[in-house]
Amino acid sequence: MAPKMIIKKLNTMFHKHSRWLFGGFTIVIIISFMGFLTPGQFGCDGFGSGSGMTVGTAFGEKVTLGDLEQIRRENDVLARAGMSMGRDMDYSEAFQRYCLEVAARRQGLAVGDAEVIDFVKKFPVFQENGQYSPARYKEFKENLVRAGGSDELFVEALRGVLLSAKLQNQLGYNRVVTDGELEAFYRRDNVKYDVKTAIFSTDAYLKDVKNDPAAMKAYFDEHAGNYRISGKVAAFLVEFPNARYLKEAEAKATDAEVKKFFDTRPQLFVKLAKDSKMPEFEACRKEAKAEFIKAACRDLAMRHAYEFAAAAYDAVSEAGDGRAEVFRKLAAKEKAEVVDTGLVDFNAPAIGKISSPELLQNLIAAFDNHWVTNPVAAGESVFVGLARERIPEKAATFNEVSAQVAADYRNAEATRLATEAAAKAEESLAAIEDGTARLKAFNELKGCTIREFRFSPAGEFPPMELFPSAGAAMRLNVDEVSKVLPAEGGPQLAILLKRTPADMKDFESKKEQLRSSLGNMKRELSIGVFEEEFMTQCQLDPKLVQR
Repeated sequence: MAPKMIIKKLNTMFHKHSRWLFGGFTIVIIISFMGFLTPGQFGCDGFGSGSGMTVGTAFGEKVTLGDLEQIRRENDVLARAGMSMGRDMDYSEAFQRYCLEVAARRQGLAVGDAEVIDFVKKFPVFQENGQYSPARYKEFKENLVRAGGSDELFVEALRGVLLSAKLQNQLGYNRVVTDGELEAFYRRDNVKYDVKTAIFSTDAYLKDVKNDPAAMKAYFDEHAGNYRISGKVAAFLVEFPNARYLKEAEAKATDAEVKKFFDTRPQLFVKLAKDSKMPEFEACRKEAKAEFIKAACRDLAMRHAYEFAAAAYDAVSEAGDGRAEVFRKLAAKEKAEVVDTGLVDFNAPAIGKISSPELLQNLIAAFDNHWVTNPVAAGESVFVGLARERIPEKAATFNEVSAQVAADYRNAEATRLATEAAAKAEESLAAIEDGTARLKAFNELKGCTIREFRFSPAGEFPPMELFPSAGAAMRLNVDEVSKVLPAEGGPQLAILLKRTPADMKDFESKKEQLRSSLGNMKRELSIGVFEEEFMTQCQLDPKLVQR
């Protein structure tokens, strides 16, 4: 796994509710009732003894098996708070995260206790009504200890995540951009190109493809790995509509609570600002109360769903084949209707009218272990599911996908014919030395469609389907013809008609905006340099990677 992927995974750990960390580092919060409410066990399946064994190097430092097991334990404890990359982190992922922390420390970065405490207090799992709840954190710690973890382990795990966040932000610091760089960039980016392209459309060559059953079967045999029958999952769902808790939410909407909500959620009231001044509470008391009630309804629905899911998890795990009946009885106590989803494709865009890929993925995963899903918010409700049946994905037989194979075969053959025609045209044009004669011959090409367009990298973009020709034209001389360009819909040939130098009259007025854009590009380059060093300086024992 490349460092960019591990950073991306860290990024996806913390985002949904707010942006907290050091400006740029955002985290997707994946709240897991399994970790937060129910006891479990910690531990890593590894090599048994030998935690002092060297298994790799990170920037010249030895990395031991014990170092990686520590990272895996930290990931496990983070999972219980709903903020890890997922349980069962493998050694390769643990190594990547360990190396990021080493890289951060090499940069002189550190995370103090105060920063960890501040993060814990802002994390939604440990909040109640928008405020840090010592009771919720205490409950979490007690479950953590019962499961064999510790508060100290959790703190160190958070420290590592925050350290990696600091590293990412340091890589993204502003880079100096000189005026000379700005001018060169502006000149290059504001050139205008006039181009003609010949499009050898695949569709136009379909008529020349023969229906050959034997060839189609051979095509399927060669590309069999591309043809799969989607798996299916069936489940019972219990819905917790936000609106069900309206009265309870309204009862909570005291003046004091609404004012506290207003003070801690300024972003909800930006739309009411006048002359760049945020509104006073008294001026938008009604709107603040409405937002409070809406948020309280969502919170109550989620909490009831968590309680139901925890009870269902315990009951279902002991029910054996009676899982469905136990689940239904629990739903009846909640006065909630149980909906049978029927069989749903793994890649379906929705479960009936519920558009939630997250819920579908939860159902697929739940069938493997605990049957009951995490609560998932979708639309104006929260859902908890019981996975009751799953049909695995499988390799398709020729007969099952023969219509698709026939279409794919015909398209592949038409593309081949179109490419051959484009290659012949390229060869004939290359033989013409005079530019004017070459352009005339280009305009008279057969078996293709000729289109003319103008573009500039600064913002006058070509049509999407002509991007291959535009990219090639930037490297051509006037009247020069490109090589055959693979493209969606059929190969292309491009010829450059005219190149117009940049008009510098607006350069001064756009200078600072351009400086920001070029600074961003330099930051990306900085990250690329870090990745290259990371890949070179961090090496894990291949045997452990396989493990």
